Amino acid sequence: MKLSKNAKRMLLLISAASLLFIVIGMVAGAICHIPDLMFPFALGVAMIGAVNCLKIVMLERAVLKAIDMSEGAKGYIGGQYLLRFLLTGVVLVVAATQDFVSLWGAVAGIFTLPIAAFGLKFFIARDEKTGNYD
Repeated sequence: MKLSKNAKRMLLLISAASLLFIVIGMVAGAICHIPDLMFPFALGVAMIGAVNCLKIVMLERAVLKAIDMSEGAKGYIGGQYLLRFLLTGVVLVVAATQDFVSLWGAVAGIFTLPIAAFGLKFFIARDEKTGNYD
């Protein structure tokens, strides 16, 4: 499936924000002399970042499918929303219960999606200003 330009931008922004959080966590871990927590933090951010990327792809597919549906689109979109919500919840539960993943890293990773959505506004505003909608 081919993704839209905005979905690709969201994936790029989520990846960049995740990488930024990982670097910040590594630097903070090195400064505070707690190297044992650096890898679990990075893994938590990476896991939630990957889930957020998956959620963007799932959302794009759900919207395109709902547009083509004649009936039941509201229920389908609601079910897809619940599936994406549960997917995030499962990863958070894993991060909270397992020692190899930091819950703090997962919580930091949660913020990659709103950061990417906010960053996308700048791309959209630039496209509107230049008239480049392609």
